[in-house]
Amino acid sequence: MMKKIILVFILFSAFLLGISLKTHANDEMESFRLVVLGDSLATGYGLSPEAGYIALLKNVLKKDGLDNVSIIDAAVAGQRTSDGLAMMPSILAKRPHAAIVELGINDALQGVNGQEIQKNLETIVSMFLNNDIPVMLIGVKPPVVSAIRNRDELPMIYKAVAKKYKLAFYPHFLDGVLIERMGTYDFKYLQNDTVHPNEAGVYIMLKKTYPVIKKFLMSL
Repeated sequence: MMKKIILVFILFSAFLLGISLKTHANDEMESFRLVVLGDSLATGYGLSPEAGYIALLKNVLKKDGLDNVSIIDAAVAGQRTSDGLAMMPSILAKRPHAAIVELGINDALQGVNGQEIQKNLETIVSMFLNNDIPVMLIGVKPPVVSAIRNRDELPMIYKAVAKKYKLAFYPHFLDGVLIERMGTYDFKYLQNDTVHPNEAGVYIMLKKTYPVIKKFLMSL
């Protein structure tokens, strides 16, 4: 009998955890505010407004029953970590409940020192965490067509920041979009600039990142 009681308690606790995000949001103000601080990969550069990553993320959250999650769009094409850092006071003023940070690739493409990139990312993350705002970090591996000499430096920075602050982490935003096979490159999921994803590429990005985002949100 005692084993049955314990089992029921565990199942009930799991159920409560499964709905905690929505219950918490409804108790506060009927909306769970998720800020996305990113760059052109998040905005959907070169695409129609409804085809961008954030627009698609809004749709999939709604279809998945997380319609109480509202997204604060803080993604700007060309944005660097220093730009994101400058936006932090205005972002914090909107009192988000959680944050997704996707910055750094523009820094790397423009030759910003790796130490500065890491310092800015850590400052951004710390500002969120110090305000009790959980953070998920999304990394970007520099494209093969870039002139960056050390393409492995930026991924290592993301990994170090995620480890230091124990963040939810997705290492490569363009995984499955920038395709490299034995020294040859397939750009079918990219626009003509061979850097930004086309509509099919954005769907791939969403498909791969959404399970991690959902797990992150449901853990809060």
